[in-house]
Amino acid sequence: MAHRPPKNLSLRQLVSGTFSLLAAKRCPLALSILSFALLSAVVGVAVQQRIHSIEDDISASAGLTWEQLHEHVDERLQIFTEADARQLIRQMFVRGALLNQEQNIPSRAAFDFMVRIGPWLLFSFALHTLILFVSYVFFVLLAVAGSESPYDTVRRLPLMVLKMAGLWMWSMVRSLLWIPFLGPLIAIYMIPRVALGPAILAGGRIGIVHSVRESMRRTRGRWVSIVLSLVVSCLLCISFLWFSMVIVALLALFSTKVSFFVWLLLMFFLAAFQMFFLATLAASME
Repeated sequence: MAHRPPKNLSLRQLVSGTFSLLAAKRCPLALSILSFALLSAVVGVAVQQRIHSIEDDISASAGLTWEQLHEHVDERLQIFTEADARQLIRQMFVRGALLNQEQNIPSRAAFDFMVRIGPWLLFSFALHTLILFVSYVFFVLLAVAGSESPYDTVRRLPLMVLKMAGLWMWSMVRSLLWIPFLGPLIAIYMIPRVALGPAILAGGRIGIVHSVRESMRRTRGRWVSIVLSLVVSCLLCISFLWFSMVIVALLALFSTKVSFFVWLLLMFFLAAFQMFFLATLAASME
């Protein structure tokens, strides 16, 4: 049977209800957090190895050590100009680096390093962003799944990722955020009104447009309470983030790899908390 909190919960009841829902889904939740963290770690390690390979190649060609190469990169960044930025972006997307032959070897090596690692950093950022987005979709699906098995939830994930992307775009259009100047002001009112859309869509009963309409219906006359709930959720996340940074900093004294993986675990737990809180909030306003 689905976990359905009573309507019109207080902020304290919303938080306790969220943790109750997290506890009820603890086994699939722990497994999914571990899976997303491992996937992110694999991407990070693969990109890092590629960057190290580029470092070795450039260092050997320029006759520099890693330390010297990074020193020259730091110096190059300190005098980076707008023209350098345009040249860097242009050369990142062509085969090979068309360097300024008038520059000395260390300066050319530093610029070559930035040109060659740029696409890998962009690729890493895009892939990590995609993994995080997919994790948000999975967590909200898990939060509203009721008695549905984790396997069935995973089966629904690919299609729901596409639907959530569509929901995000439609919510942006609906909130008028895309309109310059005036749009962001209107969005301050509209975004809390459409905030329940992901949890409603994950329920699987209605589509993208109707999920936004249903969110508008449920939040009518409740703008202040929705904003307060979202602010409380953000404050809890910030507190958790601060606590996480302390733990990661302590672990980094012993192993940077372990601390990085623990950081990933904590970040995905934070994503799960946000989606479970949203699902609890949406269910309390049916």
